Amino acid sequence: MARAKNIQFVVSIAATIISITDGMTVAWSAPMIPYFISENSHIQMTQDQAEWIETCFLIGVIIAIPITAYLTNKLGRKKCLLLAATVLMLCWIAIGCVYKKEYIYVARVFMGMGTNLGFVSVPVYIGEIAQKEIRGFLTSFMQIMVIIGILLMYCIGPFTSFSTPPFLAAGLLMSKLVIFSFMPDTPYILCMKNDVNQARKSLQKLRGKEDVEEELHEIMEAINNDMRDKKGAFKELFVVNRYRNASIIVLVFDFTKLCSCFEVVLMNMHQMLEQAGSVYIKPSSVAIIFAALLLISSLISSVTIDKFGRKIIFFVSSMLTALCLLLLGIFLNLNQKGYNVQAINWIPAVSVMVYAVVFKLGMGTVPFVILGEIYSTRIKGRGIAFCNGFHTLTSLGVFQVYFMLRRAYGIYIHFYIFSFLTVFTAVIIMYFVPETRGKSLEEIQQLLKENVFFKTSKKIDSDCENNIKLITRRNSGFIDKKERLK
Repeated sequence: MARAKNIQFVVSIAATIISITDGMTVAWSAPMIPYFISENSHIQMTQDQAEWIETCFLIGVIIAIPITAYLTNKLGRKKCLLLAATVLMLCWIAIGCVYKKEYIYVARVFMGMGTNLGFVSVPVYIGEIAQKEIRGFLTSFMQIMVIIGILLMYCIGPFTSFSTPPFLAAGLLMSKLVIFSFMPDTPYILCMKNDVNQARKSLQKLRGKEDVEEELHEIMEAINNDMRDKKGAFKELFVVNRYRNASIIVLVFDFTKLCSCFEVVLMNMHQMLEQAGSVYIKPSSVAIIFAALLLISSLISSVTIDKFGRKIIFFVSSMLTALCLLLLGIFLNLNQKGYNVQAINWIPAVSVMVYAVVFKLGMGTVPFVILGEIYSTRIKGRGIAFCNGFHTLTSLGVFQVYFMLRRAYGIYIHFYIFSFLTVFTAVIIMYFVPETRGKSLEEIQQLLKENVFFKTSKKIDSDCENNIKLITRRNSGFIDKKERLK
């Protein structure tokens, strides 16, 4: 058992190297926008032109949604990750070499496409190679690696030459291509392609043993059950009950995460702290501490998520995150109205630091874990691509709302709004959404066949236990076909 966990640990690390550069990609605009609008920039931009760096990236993500949905099943998870790493590596090299803003815009569009493909493939890959006892732990590696990338960018972006971060990212992606080439594809996708022998070999590598017939049988049964619901294309996400329930759960989690303003804070931290007038510590230093705290919090979350469960960690994290947003909004409001806030000038920096810890403990980790385990194998690529598209479009909306409210009312107003929305949606999740901790992917699919949004969480989990008992009895031959679950 210990050997199997060690093997899955190594494979997951290899899979998530690309997530380091995802973090660098997202955080790159924070130190670079001030650079591009400064007199020292080798590519002069106005504020509006620099903001297009963020917009072009999100446009690339949107363009990639149908491509990603098609490729994740057509090529398989492993090949998609290798393709994403190749695209991102070429984009980083281009950014490090160009001298015109138009080329940077184009590179950022393709970076959005590569990031989308990697973002979808990583949690799917890990969710399908991991045992249920450590699935949450291994899936959380993705977010740990993203934070490492953010920390790297905050540490080197403001203090090194323009070309240093791009070439560092390209080097990491090259190592990803070399190392991950030796890793197996997931047994689920191999079974779905009717390549049972390769699926068996993949399982044997991942579990560190020869006898994997029982688990292989469970995987094949899950695939067969999945194929019975086949309706065609994206239509399945809305007409098949369990897929619809899965999508609603993911979207609610994602919407709550968006309400936390994480991307707004991450991409605009330097400018936001400068406007707040913090005098105790430089914005660039706060950004580094922020990323370091995100990393520490992610590590803590990775070892607690399979112990305490997804929902309770997410709920506690949401309440504390909303409190940090509220405090930050109150300070910025008082500062903008001309009140003397020198005595409490430490609030912005401290709020941002505490926010980093409490956000990443649950809100920044749980949605990605849920994303990797909530969809069945065949529909997973389309489901995650759809939800990623929702996230991207909503992110664009959040940014536009942020820019609009900042110009009309000041920087503080959206913190009030999103603090309230965070609390509201977190309560809905706590009361209605079922817990997935300790359940196999097949057990989760059986759970989702129930109409989960008309029952309390307690009733859902009770029904799930009854269903699992029936499945166990069925596989043991104790009941006949009439008792099988619909």
